[in-house]
Amino acid sequence: MIDEELSQNYMKALEQKFNAVCFDIDGTLTEKDSIKIDLRILPKLASILKNHIPIVFITGRGETGLKNLVQDIVEILKNKYNVTQKELQKIYALVNDGARIFITSNGSQELFNVNKYISSEESLINLEKMDEIIKKKLKSQGLEKYVQIIYSKDSKTNTIINIRLMFLTNDQSINDQIVNIINAIIDNLSGLNLTIGLYKGKKVAQIGTTTKNKAIKVAEKIIGIPQNSMLRIGDCGDKSGNDYSMLNCNQGFSVGTTSGENNKCFPIIENGNILKGVDGTLNLLEKVKLLPTICLEHATEKRIYQSICQN
Repeated sequence: MIDEELSQNYMKALEQKFNAVCFDIDGTLTEKDSIKIDLRILPKLASILKNHIPIVFITGRGETGLKNLVQDIVEILKNKYNVTQKELQKIYALVNDGARIFITSNGSQELFNVNKYISSEESLINLEKMDEIIKKKLKSQGLEKYVQIIYSKDSKTNTIINIRLMFLTNDQSINDQIVNIINAIIDNLSGLNLTIGLYKGKKVAQIGTTTKNKAIKVAEKIIGIPQNSMLRIGDCGDKSGNDYSMLNCNQGFSVGTTSGENNKCFPIIENGNILKGVDGTLNLLEKVKLLPTICLEHATEKRIYQSICQN
């Protein structure tokens, strides 16, 4: 039974007008329990771009994951749905949960040929320290066998951008113990945050250097649209989820877990039922009002730099 107040607030939230769309990828645009893009979403993405509305992909994936996304969708968008290179330039990507933004420079034939860090230098240095400390702590307490540590790194500088600890046991008490150790370390290192999400179908604790909410606010400035005018769609909206920070607002909609609040992080409701995954994403996109802004200028490296510095 869906709460009546939640249902009313959801309908009111649908009355907003949005100038851009931000999509989480895994669980939001992918097939169930897969990292493969659900092809049903592509005609809708093409329609959004052709209507001059920017798209922002925000993901825990790194550079390799971004390249895989491009391979999955770009040729289909161009060849099947006639999306032009200029229209593709309206796609932006926030990777590593918003640590870096990728854009396509005006006139470039290479997608995402420009990228800048949103994360501060201090937070990246502290992440390196975190890596050293967490490995020592896990080893000293005999917990290293219960996790697999995976890194996202800058392919050019080898800088660690985020750390994922994939849980290898279903023993919740052990997993909670590991999470408590991480939180205790983070308390002494500024600029770091912990979220819980999924990676290749496994539960992971992810340590990052920014939040998706902060990254989206920077992206709005870079794109040149009003603050809070970007529709946000994700699937991990519970309070420890890696989409919570971006969905914890009136513009946030979840096609997976929600925060339980009735005035933000809305589930997708249709005929008294809650829709999940791509079904929910497609249903929401049919309902919301997506409107382009007038004379939207193409983002430049200078604007990226200014927007990051202002944040």
